[in-house]
Amino acid sequence: MSTTENQIEQDLIARLTELKYTLRPDIRDRASLEKKL
Repeated sequence: MSTTENQIEQDLIARLTELKYTLRPDIRDRASLEKKL
């Protein structure tokens, strides 16, 4: 059974959320992150 890239990404997001990280939909890449700093 192979895991898709999308499933890996969703699992990672779920795990980070459990660790109290906050998903920021407005930050999708490094460029958008740097604009927020």
